[in-house]
Amino acid sequence: MPKSNENGFAAARGSSFRAGSLEKGLEILEALAQSDSPLSAAKLAERLSRPVKDILKTTDVLLERGYLRPQEDGFQVSSKMLNLAQSAFPLRTLIDTAQSHMCRLVGQIAHGCHLSVVSDYELVTISTFDAQEDFSFNLKPGFRCPLASSAAGAVIFGLETLDTRARLSSHIKRELGGKAWHDFYDAAEAARVAGHCIQPSDIMPAISDIAAPVFDDKGVIGALTVPFFKPRNSITIDDVRRLLEDTCHHLSLELGRPGDPLPQRLQQPSPNAGRPTLTLVRSNA
Repeated sequence: MPKSNENGFAAARGSSFRAGSLEKGLEILEALAQSDSPLSAAKLAERLSRPVKDILKTTDVLLERGYLRPQEDGFQVSSKMLNLAQSAFPLRTLIDTAQSHMCRLVGQIAHGCHLSVVSDYELVTISTFDAQEDFSFNLKPGFRCPLASSAAGAVIFGLETLDTRARLSSHIKRELGGKAWHDFYDAAEAARVAGHCIQPSDIMPAISDIAAPVFDDKGVIGALTVPFFKPRNSITIDDVRRLLEDTCHHLSLELGRPGDPLPQRLQQPSPNAGRPTLTLVRSNA
């Protein structure tokens, strides 16, 4: 049995120590979080190469603790994981700081907005602010979508570090294939230069997503998005874009970012370099 050190943690010797039940639980949560639809115990067993009886024992515990929701055709991850993540200090600081800025922006434009961050290879909505109008469109906290399917994803990818972009690129290229990858890369490069991205919503094409980056002292940490549709009032998409960028700038300053307008662009993409070449340099120091 592994010995415990003075901090009370199990110290593994020789082969690494694994908490079997914990590992199974994490595998199940990860598989469900990455799935577009509920998964039954049989499907989870198949995906994870584990016996169905082991899956059922673990899902019983996860259900009891509130981490899963039962569905007719299987299980889904509940909002408890998101709530736990939101209570972590860095994310809680971002959400709490952003609320007043989002409220002010919504009051100016009469459109809702939502704040998103990257989790693994997905974009996750962590906070929203709805417009008090007869009709508005906004996402709910916890909504997940592929990074490359959104204006916010292009904004964040375009401003990420070299190492992070390289890690994300290999996955996105496998998921999208040739042309779609090139289109996403071009959109990210354009967003990097412009400081924003405007593109038709992947969920509702009649709506244009306008996204701008949010920074802290270390670099880009997320994006604020306004789903824009033609309103009854006179506000234009360019008005919304300008007010959104101004909001993100002031939010970023409050989060600790230096006062220059946008990260320094050290060089433009080389036309012969191809899309896998990364041109933005930003230190995480």
